[in-house]
Amino acid sequence: MLDAFLHSVELTAHLLLGDRDQAERTFAGVAAVSAQAESHALALSERSLLASGRDDDLAETLALEARRLIDEGQLDGYATSALDFAATARALLRHGQWDEARRQLTVTQRLAPSLTHAIPWLAVQVRLELGHAHVTLRDRNGASALLGEAQAILALRPSLGVLGERIAELEREIEAMPQATDGGGSGLTPAELRLLPLLSTHLSFREIGEQLFVSRNTIKTQAISVYRKLGVSSRSDAINRAGELGLVEGSAGSAEQPAGDAGMLGLERQDQIIVGNDELDPLL
Repeated sequence: MLDAFLHSVELTAHLLLGDRDQAERTFAGVAAVSAQAESHALALSERSLLASGRDDDLAETLALEARRLIDEGQLDGYATSALDFAATARALLRHGQWDEARRQLTVTQRLAPSLTHAIPWLAVQVRLELGHAHVTLRDRNGASALLGEAQAILALRPSLGVLGERIAELEREIEAMPQATDGGGSGLTPAELRLLPLLSTHLSFREIGEQLFVSRNTIKTQAISVYRKLGVSSRSDAINRAGELGLVEGSAGSAEQPAGDAGMLGLERQDQIIVGNDELDPLL
């Protein structure tokens, strides 16, 4: 059953042609009738990827259901489970659960070498998901290595439709990544990652410091570092860039705005940091 699933012309055709709606219906049909946990879990994982970006809540629900089947069937050592681990890791990153996401990525990377050009579409999908996760973590070297693996598979099996376009998209994302100023691969430190979601709220630096039990000056220093590593010079730009990379769920335009508050732009003026010369406006 699994072998027939992996090599199904109908499934791969819809997937590679980019026909998301028909691919979703086909994978949903497989999931509904499959009596084999491995095939069922893989179909759910594919549906999760198809939903990602259009309905993230549905994507996470499908990934969790696939994970339940993997756990119950003790399939965590199966190469086909790598797709769900990778999709789950990206969902965890969206919610700021960095440590758990890294654990999921470690498992996925252990399984990925078993996925070769013999099943090219699945091998490339897993590496793309891993690559995007490493971009989110600001790990240029890790993302580049996975990009190289995907490109090598594409060279052997060039007829991969939209997956070739997605490989090119990942390459552009990696090229756009700012170089980490500290020479490290991941760029942002745990403290900076903890700060980032709070930058997208209405809170001033003083109020963020109170929430995190650190001083206003500590938040100011961390914010300078975040701006530099993201290659931006303002709070709103940092939020927008972080949203593009999946580091935060919202963007500057979606930050909470309590009644009577000056809004994000007003608070940015209060907390403004000009990175070029480290000029700091007084913080309220």
